[in-house]
Amino acid sequence: MLFVHTRALDRDLSPELFPMDAAALPTNGFFFASPPAQGAPLTLAAPGLGDIPGQDFAPAWHWEDGSDLDRAGAAWYLVGRHAQVFDAVQRRGTGPVAFASFGFNSAATPVFVLPSFLVGSDAQGAWITVAYQAESVDEPRADRLYRTALAWIKNFPHRQRQDALQTQPSAVVGKTSYQENVAAAVRAIREGKAEKIVMARPARFEFAGEAGAERARAAGGALASRLRERYPTCWIFNVGGLVGATPEMLLDAAAGRAHSRVLAGTATPGEDVDLAHSAKNLAEHQVALRSVAEPLRRVDPDLEASGPYLLQLPNLTHLATDLHLRVPAGKTLLHLVAQFHPTAAVCGLPREFARTFISRFEADRGRYAGPVGWVDAQGGGQLALALRCAQLDALGVEAWVGAGIMADSDPETEWQETGAKLAPIRDCLNLSAD
Repeated sequence: MLFVHTRALDRDLSPELFPMDAAALPTNGFFFASPPAQGAPLTLAAPGLGDIPGQDFAPAWHWEDGSDLDRAGAAWYLVGRHAQVFDAVQRRGTGPVAFASFGFNSAATPVFVLPSFLVGSDAQGAWITVAYQAESVDEPRADRLYRTALAWIKNFPHRQRQDALQTQPSAVVGKTSYQENVAAAVRAIREGKAEKIVMARPARFEFAGEAGAERARAAGGALASRLRERYPTCWIFNVGGLVGATPEMLLDAAAGRAHSRVLAGTATPGEDVDLAHSAKNLAEHQVALRSVAEPLRRVDPDLEASGPYLLQLPNLTHLATDLHLRVPAGKTLLHLVAQFHPTAAVCGLPREFARTFISRFEADRGRYAGPVGWVDAQGGGQLALALRCAQLDALGVEAWVGAGIMADSDPETEWQETGAKLAPIRDCLNLSAD
């Protein structure tokens, strides 16, 4: 049986941690932080797989059976239903919470983990949640996990590796190859086979010096920390070595309400484009918006939309629309996202044609452009879209970037757009433009 205990962070045991600054929480394991601009900042952090040796610190629960969101959601629902929960805090992000990162395609291997302990922080304070499997409640084990969590927070600054992000370019999908893919997508659209197809490309950077799993974990933490400093209006994540700063929220659900942000249509600095009046970008945005709004309107006919508006980021401007809806009883975050993932913002329309087209022309995207975030046992949580991100492995860093292709897309312009979208990761690695 699964037992879950949530306690407020004890000021008497650890006075040096107060006031708790969410920016001090470790970023080199599992990590998710919402931007302060959203009005209810929330940060969740837990050690990564293998960070702390010993049976007590293995995940309390995990799912590896594919990225089918409905199946994963059904499994998680049963976990929450049968768990014994002792929650002394009773706020968002307390009780059973699992970190989640699913693939662009349902066949991709996901990361969906309930950690043995988790540290959370919001505007009201901080807490620790511990979880374990046992035949009966085990308070000494819960205490041991709680103390380990405290030690993990205290020791984190001393484990930061300032040199972990020293890398060198290894391989990218070349300009000619990517532009040929864009041209093929334009032809398919002009032939009436699709309205939009999103074409993406990877960029690879190898670690300079030592490599290995420990280097990858250190680099992931350093990358998440840098992204958090540079992109304060984005959702920051590190889940299973997938690290990024995304401006796009697939769905944020809590207490019977949900919010989604749709981004499509992009302008780069210096580009001579009036984004708010660009026919190409407005059409691209409407295609992406329909792919999310139509499924959600079947959930709530009174779905509210605000936009499009201009979303300014440090190196890009996007067209954005926010959607707000009521969540009926019995509908969970994972179930709702399954209705519209992958959206036209990262795949295309019609979805199945675009997905098949992408599989013909691209390598496997893995968890790039998939849902990433956290879920709770009440059917809520936050699942963002894994953009402006990179997957870290024992040898280095692989980033993916894409652009939405329409009938009038220009291959050179789309190449430049993907270069701008690579900047958040590339600049954190101190690399020049490819």
